[in-house]
Parts: sequence; structure tokens; C-alpha cells
Amino acid sequence: MSLLKAEPSQFQLTETGNILFQKTLNNPTLGDLIAKVVKGENIYVPKVEVLESDHVKAVGESDAQKAISAWLATHVDTVLEPLKRLETVEVLRKKEDSDEMEALAFPEEAQTYAKAVMDKLHDHMGVIHRSELAEDIQKLDEDARRILRAKRVKLGPILVFLPELNKPKGVRLRGLLWSIWNEQALPAQLPSDGAVSIKIDAETVNKNLHLAVSYPVYANRAIRIDMLDRVINAIYDSAKDGKFEAQHAMAEWLGCSIEDLYDILSAMGHKRIVVEKVATPAESVKTDEVDAPKEDVSKEETKPVQKAVKPQLDTFWLKKGQAHKSHARKPSFDKKKSFSDKKNKKPYKKSGKPQRKKEPMVMSAEAEVRPEDNPFAILGQLKSK
Repeated sequence: MSLLKAEPSQFQLTETGNILFQKTLNNPTLGDLIAKVVKGENIYVPKVEVLESDHVKAVGESDAQKAISAWLATHVDTVLEPLKRLETVEVLRKKEDSDEMEALAFPEEAQTYAKAVMDKLHDHMGVIHRSELAEDIQKLDEDARRILRAKRVKLGPILVFLPELNKPKGVRLRGLLWSIWNEQALPAQLPSDGAVSIKIDAETVNKNLHLAVSYPVYANRAIRIDMLDRVINAIYDSAKDGKFEAQHAMAEWLGCSIEDLYDILSAMGHKRIVVEKVATPAESVKTDEVDAPKEDVSKEETKPVQKAVKPQLDTFWLKKGQAHKSHARKPSFDKKKSFSDKKNKKPYKKSGKPQRKKEPMVMSAEAEVRPEDNPFAILGQLKSK
């Protein structure tokens, strides 16, 4: 089958930027080298450089160039479809009782704000630090956020990204395109398919490459962005009074040791609170006693079975304003007591004796009794007249 009539599955793009062609349909073996990918007009549209081969000669170099370029463009759009989705602000949905699609109506202002975020995310291959979008995110209203949700954009606490691009094909293709655009050596040094995190040399690793393929670098590890976001959310959800405690689950999610976890959290900007640990007495270890069989008391006493208890991990100051600073002090107030202090004052004197509650004074006076006012005395006076 010639290049011009070939199915997409007959072409293959390698990690070194070569394009292979298998003339037999459904043949799983590698095909023949027909072209290579070089830097083009932008990072998503590389240029195809046709090489000499029988397949190219059979159809002509010009037609081969067009056919291979068309396949490559379709391949990039298919694998990186989540990024392709960001090129338009239009949001489609199925009509009721129909398979036809219709566009949802959104205010123009909401579309403008959502598009600003989408454009920057698109330019950064689907991963960008939230700090670079701070002003744009502040402008987002509910309609703009609905557009971003429809485009499946994740506004994480630290990173904004497209979770769908974490798939191995998306990682490999972005690594290839980024390396070609930035004229880096191929093949790109990428994590193995599906790896949660990998150990790296922080001094020599290309952090921009790893960020572009959804594996941002913190301390001595490149971490898959969805698992990193899971840890970040757990940190902010569990934080209290500007502090949080590292969890064993975080190390499990990241596939690293506890010490590596501490390094990662520190690299994020959280400040570790180092506390001198006191040796725990042996009696504090929880055990379950197992009774020896009654029928044979001559055997050795059964040893207690110890339960594995995970140690408590260190605490960190949260990177949130000034809260993570261990030297932060409470604000000092003037010695003069404020009005609020008087309201909350306890009814006790300095001596500690309770003050007597003041009660309203009640004045009472008995009426003066005079003999001449007695009715019998008055009657007697009338008779004597």
C-alpha cells in the first residue's frame, strides 16, 4: 500500500523524532524510515523532513511530504486533544432527544476571562503555575469557571493543568515536541509510562521539560501532577492554625520515603518544625498477649505479638502568608486596657475575694401616727361641742 492511501496506523512516530511507515496493514513490526520531525512554525506544528526511501520515490517527494505532514498534524491533534480543546471558547452539548450538538450561551465577558486562562495554559502545554495566572483567576466569575470546567481545566492550589494529558501518550508526545522546539537532545529523558514519581538529580535535570510533561520537580523527585495535586489538597484540608502534619499516606501517594517527603514539602515552601524526639519506653509498645495452650504447659512461653504502629510524622508551617514562619510572634498591645477588656473583666478584686454585687437601694419610711387623727378621738371632740 502506498503512502497516499495508507491508514493512520501504518505510520509511527518514534521517541527520537523519526517517522516510520509499515506498508502492510495490521503488521505489528516496525516499518521503514521515511521522514523525521524538525522544528517548525510553532511547538505544536513541527516540520516534516522527507528522507530518501522506496516509499517516497513511489509517490514523489512533494506528495509524500503532504501525506506525512497531514498524518502528523492529525496525530498531534488526536493525542493532545485536551489542548486542542482550549483553542476555542465554545462549549458544546447534546440537544435533548437528539445526537446533534448545540453551543451553550455565555456572556461575552465570561468568555474573555476564561479564554485568557486557556490561552496561557495552551502555550505552556497544559501545565502552568497558578501564580502566573493570579490576576486572570481573580477575574473569573461563575460563568467563566463553568467554561473552564467544561474544558476540564483543573485550578489546583499551586498548579493549573489538564489531568487528561497525564496519560503516557500525552507525556511522550509533549516531551518530544518540547525537545524539538527547544532544540534539546533526543530522546528526551522522561519518566517511564505511568510512573508516580522518579528520583532525579535536582542540579542537572531539566525542570522546564518535566513541568511541560506534567511531572514538576520538587527537591530530588519529579512527581506526576495529579498525585502531587492530591498531596497539596490534603495539606490544605488538614491544616489548622497555620500548621499541618505530614502523613504516611502522602509518601505512599508519591511513591517515596518519609525523608524524601520532608524534602518535597520543604521545597514547596513549607517550613519544617524540628522537634527533638524522646526515646519511647518499651512498655509503650502495644502488644496482644497470646495465651499458651492449656494442655501443654511445658512448652516455651508464647512471645507477645507486636503490632506495627506507624510513628507520628513531623509538623510543618503552612506556606500561606506569614503563617509558616516559626518566628512569627503575636502582636503586642498597649498596656492600657481597651473597652472590650472591661466588658470581659471578671467580677473579682485583685485579692481574689468576690466583689459584692451592687443592688438598687430601696428607701422605706413608716407613716407617722398622731392621736388626734384617730376617728374615735374625732367623734369624742364632736360630742363635747
